[in-house]
Amino acid sequence: MKARKLLFSIVAVLIVALSLSACGAGGGLDGEYNDGTYVGVSKDYFGNHVAGHGEVTITIKDNKIVECVFKTFDSDGVEKDRAYIDTLEKDERNTAYNVYRVNAALSEAIVKNNDLKNQELVDVATGATTSYNEFIDAVQNALDKAKK
Repeated sequence: MKARKLLFSIVAVLIVALSLSACGAGGGLDGEYNDGTYVGVSKDYFGNHVAGHGEVTITIKDNKIVECVFKTFDSDGVEKDRAYIDTLEKDERNTAYNVYRVNAALSEAIVKNNDLKNQELVDVATGATTSYNEFIDAVQNALDKAKK
């Protein structure tokens, strides 16, 4: 059963990554943006087990996002990195690792596609809806700061 859940999680992440790259083809950023590095923070979200927010650091060059780092934080401001995830109970830890992988796929997809539209397919990955919402909010916040 554990192997099946792990396999499902890996397949879901791959489907999300491939779907995002296909959906973003031909897309791009709407508007004009200044080159530079910008930090965006999402509003607080309340997921299944924990509350928190997301934060992205994006680098824009020639009106394209060329780098993106997405991090999530709990309601106390502690980053939900691998060390944090290792402190969780086993059931929560499995879900958190899945979300952690989806977060990385989101960062890669936005750099590849430069498109916030058509990324709703992230919802197919169990437990990723809150992180997806945090990601979209944070990227939009960063883009608002970068607008010409």
